[in-house]
Amino acid sequence: MNINYIIQWCNHNAGFVSILIFIATLVVGFVVWVIKSTKKKPDFKISVIDGPTLATTFNLGFKFNNHEVQRTAISLYLNVINKGHQPANIEKISVAYHMNHIKYRFFWFWLNDQYITFEPFQYSFSGKVKVYPSLIQGNSITFQTAETYLEVGKSTNGVAYFEQGDSWGSFKPMSSKNRTKVKIKIEDSLGKKHYEVVNIPTVPLSEAKKYNPSFGETISTIQNENKN
Repeated sequence: MNINYIIQWCNHNAGFVSILIFIATLVVGFVVWVIKSTKKKPDFKISVIDGPTLATTFNLGFKFNNHEVQRTAISLYLNVINKGHQPANIEKISVAYHMNHIKYRFFWFWLNDQYITFEPFQYSFSGKVKVYPSLIQGNSITFQTAETYLEVGKSTNGVAYFEQGDSWGSFKPMSSKNRTKVKIKIEDSLGKKHYEVVNIPTVPLSEAKKYNPSFGETISTIQNENKN
């Protein structure tokens, strides 16, 4: 095929060529728009910090249908940095885990509601007290408010705390060598969801209470208040 043939073919099929050029222009424009839109979005990078990052499951002291009723509580000491190209606010944090259940061995079981704690997360050592910030509530000791609005390049640290309602049997995190895998989801104020999967320690309730004396007590306290 020589150049003269190509020129002649284009002259006889000018309308078809015009349509092809028009479609190609639309495709290129769409690709450019997608790339620009993606670059303008926030991009939260999530990591966990040692300390009050743990999961615990404990019995509540009563039974349902001959099953010991239990509570699972999870705390995550998070570092979140906005590495994207647009500022946004941390709107919602969720956590999920796998359990020894036919469905949730493969799918994630989500705890979508964060809970407050009645005391701040803290840890005592060598006569000193380390107080940890919270991502959703003010601190009654330091009087600091949570910093959840992240400009581009800005980061924040804080504890997110979750409790699961009454459960029994296998409805608790699967644990191997005192660790469990959890999936963290943060939804920003623009509707974008950010994920990270990490392994965290599983500990007895007594160990969790070293970081917060009211660990695992929020739902039970609310239930008791509603009864009165």
